[in-house]
Amino acid sequence: MFQGGYRNGERITIPNRGYGVVIMPEPAYKYPEGHPCYGCVFTFRTNKPSCSTGSYPDTENCPNAFYKKMQARWRAERSA
Repeated sequence: MFQGGYRNGERITIPNRGYGVVIMPEPAYKYPEGHPCYGCVFTFRTNKPSCSTGSYPDTENCPNAFYKKMQARWRAERSA
């Protein structure tokens, strides 16, 4: 697979001897490990930090933070 050049800011890949041109998108942004949004399923697949619910993890509107709190409470009750 030949990888070379950019077109309109996107990387161009030519698979197997030029049978077509495939424009590869930028890799999706991943939050760093330890961030409250790390591994959240409610993020857009863009190259910038984003949240599909429009909330910040410290607020009560974040479903991922709520889920993590419920998991922590369930584990505490189960271990006691």
